[in-house]
Amino acid sequence: MNPYKVCILAAGRGERMGEYTSLTHKALLPLGKKAILSKIIELLPQASEYVIAVGKNSDLIENYVELAHKQQNVKVVKVQKHQGKGSGPGRSLWECRNHLFDQGFVCVCADTLWSPEESLFFTKDWIGVQPVPATSASRFCVVRGHDYVTNFIDKTPQPETETVDAFVGAFFISDPARFFVKEPLVEVKGEVQLSALLEPYNQQTPLVKKTIPSWFDVGTKENYEIAKNAINQNEKVEFSKRDE
Repeated sequence: MNPYKVCILAAGRGERMGEYTSLTHKALLPLGKKAILSKIIELLPQASEYVIAVGKNSDLIENYVELAHKQQNVKVVKVQKHQGKGSGPGRSLWECRNHLFDQGFVCVCADTLWSPEESLFFTKDWIGVQPVPATSASRFCVVRGHDYVTNFIDKTPQPETETVDAFVGAFFISDPARFFVKEPLVEVKGEVQLSALLEPYNQQTPLVKKTIPSWFDVGTKENYEIAKNAINQNEKVEFSKRDE
């Protein structure tokens, strides 16, 4: 059996994508000749199972993976609380817990991409980060600490320093039984963030900060268009998450 599973969080409404998500799911938008979802699956080493959390347009994801990824073991989980107060990525991951309990898992948000040369396989529990200007801290989950995480600060202005480490939307958990102990209820701006699960786990099992310099976010209309145009022209895409 492969040493871990992969959970892809795709239950967001895709509001930052504008008209692109009026007819389809944001994870199915094309980059080159493949959907974003397929790009993510292909960037990761082969896993024993792929668990995909979905909300809006869940049938589109189910139909797509049945056709495009029938060789992989894919479980689509329909998130019950996928919109409104109390929803959010932390809630989506919690609702996938029954499919992740038996082995370690990598969790990736459906708008997170990185270079094929960047391996996300690591033996220790880790969380992906990338330095961003401190003036942008209120748009991110800031990850404090040097080699290991000391604490998380979600979408809060930070003191004027040169840079802060932003969470890129990818991490690895080796012990799901200790991770899914308590239902995440803490909200930040009306949403349950991933930090609501990561913070208590980190207190028991310190997370290594893994810098992912090639990270880029395709969750906004502007960034998606940049990525799409660059891939069509066979150019390297280099940008971080610019806006929320």
